[in-house]
Amino acid sequence: MSATFKANGKEYEIKRTNYLIAEFDKIKSENRALNAEEEQGFVILQDKYMAIERLAKRVLELESKYYETFDEKDGAIYERAKAHYEKQLEELAKFEVEQNGIVKKAQKNSVENAKKLVIKALQVDRKGNSIRTEEEANEIWDCFVEDNGQDNTDEWLVWFVNYITGNDKVEDDPFVAQAKAKAEQKAQMRKGISKVK
Repeated sequence: MSATFKANGKEYEIKRTNYLIAEFDKIKSENRALNAEEEQGFVILQDKYMAIERLAKRVLELESKYYETFDEKDGAIYERAKAHYEKQLEELAKFEVEQNGIVKKAQKNSVENAKKLVIKALQVDRKGNSIRTEEEANEIWDCFVEDNGQDNTDEWLVWFVNYITGNDKVEDDPFVAQAKAKAEQKAQMRKGISKVK
């Protein structure tokens, strides 16, 4: 498997190599967007998101059980879980405000780092030998962005980083896989939040 994209009618292929993995580590260490305190806040925020997601699923399960049995005990458990979920959701919202754009900052930095890696990958062969200039690589990339739009490009970059780092347990077509995953996650969250409220 490799990462491919088309620009100006030509297909470009980037394969995972030890050289690119090392380059990506170097790029990430040189371009850190978050200071230590922000990174800690970002990790806590991610943990809170995952906990809220698990809690939303559990509340839905309890709600379904209650609506099947209409047992007072099931109803009481459901109501306690729903109240806890609402409290956690409120705390998450406050924490997000306190973090003041940390998620956007981290996402922007991740996309920028991925772009730098693509530019580097376009400049070298599998062994790291130069095959084109940085200017040529930038032109190729700019054409891809122009042809696909920024949102699709950002999605492709996320997939590309997952591929390079070995976290590519997604379908072959990154656009389809990403769109499916996002749609499913949003639907689940909306369903969970609206049912719980």
